[in-house]
Amino acid sequence: MKEKTDFEVCCETVEAVREAILGGASRVELCQALPLDGLTPSAAAINLSAQLRDEPRDHEPIKLMVLIRPREGNFIYSELEKDVMLADIEMAASLGADGVVIGALTSELTIDTQWTLRAVQKARRLGLSVTFHRAFDRVINPLEALEFLADAGVDRILTSGQAPSALEGTDMLRQLVERSAGRISIMPGAGISSGNIAEIRRLTGATEFHGSARLRNQDGELATDRREVAAIVRELQSIIA
Repeated sequence: MKEKTDFEVCCETVEAVREAILGGASRVELCQALPLDGLTPSAAAINLSAQLRDEPRDHEPIKLMVLIRPREGNFIYSELEKDVMLADIEMAASLGADGVVIGALTSELTIDTQWTLRAVQKARRLGLSVTFHRAFDRVINPLEALEFLADAGVDRILTSGQAPSALEGTDMLRQLVERSAGRISIMPGAGISSGNIAEIRRLTGATEFHGSARLRNQDGELATDRREVAAIVRELQSIIA
């Protein structure tokens, strides 16, 4: 019997969202400024991506996640920045998002529990799912952080296993998957491709994965490509649980 797996594509443009949809992704995470590790996208990009999601198709519509990150740099935010993020969660919901991707830490590199609880509660009131992003890879005690996020009602954690890439972090990712015990999804991300997704799946036991699925386009630039999305999806579908 095949176990259901999901591939989420990190998209920094509306064109990338279209490529992810055409490649058969389960979900997209919309952001901008990927060289800065992603920032909150514009209202127009969210709205247009939601329209693309809702276009009639033969298969089930994708889910649209929106990154909530007001600036580059660390994940230790001022009170004003936290208020901006809460307002951006409302904006994302109003423009058609299915979920948000959040993350905030304290100066001690632990989860900012107070703000995270506020953000999750707001998202839930607005009908949104919640992913905790790779700020998780900076925390000093990932297993303790996992317990808090699971209890807080977060749906999934995007993580490389605190390593430069998901392939290098498979030992920690396996620990997290086992510790989560189905209470919260562990979603490996960072450096995932059609060439390594099967190995990462085998070594971690994860069922959700995250990547940008980028190839060189005709201008020589990296861009999300439906062919790479489709190749990753095929690899996941071929794995027998």
